[in-house]
Amino acid sequence: REASAAVSPAPAPRPLLGRQGMLVALMAGAVAAPLAGWYALSRPKPPAGIGAGDVATAMASPRETPAEPSRPRDRAVALQRRGQFAAAADAFAEAYANDPDELATILWDLQTQAADARRSDDCVPILERMERLYATSPAPRVQGIARWDVVNALAWYVATQPTADAAAGRRAVVLARESLSLAGDNPQLRSHALDTLAAAAARAGDWEEAMQRIDEAISLAQQPDERADFEKHRERYAGKAAWSEP
Repeated sequence: REASAAVSPAPAPRPLLGRQGMLVALMAGAVAAPLAGWYALSRPKPPAGIGAGDVATAMASPRETPAEPSRPRDRAVALQRRGQFAAAADAFAEAYANDPDELATILWDLQTQAADARRSDDCVPILERMERLYATSPAPRVQGIARWDVVNALAWYVATQPTADAAAGRRAVVLARESLSLAGDNPQLRSHALDTLAAAAARAGDWEEAMQRIDEAISLAQQPDERADFEKHRERYAGKAAWSEP
């Protein structure tokens, strides 16, 4: 899943998607508030030359595990190679505790790799760490990643985990409402925030709001493929079933 809206270039150096499908970047320089594209068109590179292909290879062909590296960054890279993304995030946070901009870039790419590897359960703790990072003042300044991206992505994953319950849905509703507020008047961001809010409401069992919000999202959809995705979600909610495909 990906939605994008560029921000002014950051002085230092992410990744909505749409869900993990990714939309194209738009409105370059048009958003003065701290909004950016959820899954920017060009997502940041992994910190140690490790791509999703490397992660998939490591997961498909496990080797003998050497002694755990002692340095936080080396330990993080080793965990990342083994596909232990949430644990890698903890180690990277230790290694880059004094560089929030670099840490934000690393964590966003890490959760993207987790999603690509079908490890959406790891996306939630990574995004929770990012949400805390972006709640600080000053927040990280990374081109293509802003608080909207983080909050909307977190709300979506919390709401759409197959094991999520009504309590998770209520938590996702709170996050999705913040995402909608952060979207401002940007129709691209608002449509995805509304889609997320609909998913959260459905998970919480509030079918009336789920239908209202998904209809609003459909009305704001900018592209045919967006509208098609939202309409699929609407069919599920009309049948009083939550969306469970992160």
